[in-house]
Amino acid sequence: MMIRNIAAVVGLTVLSISVQAQYTSTFDSNNESWRFATMASPFNSGSGPAYPGTTVVGAPFLGGLGNPPGSIGVTSDIVDYQYFLTPLAWNGNRSSLMNGSITWDYYYTTTAPWNNAWGDIAIRDTLNNRWIVADVTAVSPTAGVWNTFSVNLDPSTAWKIGSTAGALATNGQILAALTNMGGVYFRGEVVAGMVETYRLDNVHWKGPVIPEAGTMASFGSFLATGLFWLRRRIKA
Repeated sequence: MMIRNIAAVVGLTVLSISVQAQYTSTFDSNNESWRFATMASPFNSGSGPAYPGTTVVGAPFLGGLGNPPGSIGVTSDIVDYQYFLTPLAWNGNRSSLMNGSITWDYYYTTTAPWNNAWGDIAIRDTLNNRWIVADVTAVSPTAGVWNTFSVNLDPSTAWKIGSTAGALATNGQILAALTNMGGVYFRGEVVAGMVETYRLDNVHWKGPVIPEAGTMASFGSFLATGLFWLRRRIKA
C-alpha cells in the first residue's frame, strides 16, 4: 500500500510541473504584428548586420497557406536578405525564458541549392549592441514541405556572438540577450538573387519547465515519510 501511495504522489507531482510564460504565433487570421526585415547581409560574417536592417515592414499574411492555413511569408523573391522579425510587443526583459526553447515551422521553394551558414535565428542584445546567432540547418531542409526547427535558450545550442563565424556565446551572454531583447530574427531568404518562396508558421517561445514549489515540498515530505516506514517494514 505504501509503495502504491508513493507512486500516486509521484504521478501527481509530474502533472503539477508547470511552464513559465510563453509567446506563441500561429497566424490563423492575420500577421499578429510580425515584421519583415530586409538586411544588407546575412548573419554569416563580422559582427552581424546593422540593427534593425535595411528596411522593416509589416510581414505579408498568407491566409490560405500555412500549417494549417495561415502563415506569413512571400510568394516571390525580393532584393537583399530577408528575415522574419518578432512583434515590437515581444521586446524587453525576457530573462524568465532563459533555459527555455523556441520552435518554428518553415517552408520554402527555390530553383537553387540552399545556402548554409547564414544564421537561421538571431536575437538582438540592445544594451551590449550585439547579436547571438544560431545556425540549425547544417543539412539543407527539404523544399516544398514544412520543416520544424528548434533552439534551446542555453549553451546546449551553439549560439555564436555576432554571426555564424563568431565565438561561442557563454551562458551569461545568452542571458544578456534575453534580458535586453530587441527582436528575434528568423531566416526567410533561401539564396540571394533567385526566384523563391518562403513562409513562417507556428512559432512557440517557451520558458523552462519548472516544478511548482508547493508540490515539490509536499512530495519531499511525503517521500521521506514513506521511505522511513518502508525501511521499518523491511527490517521487521
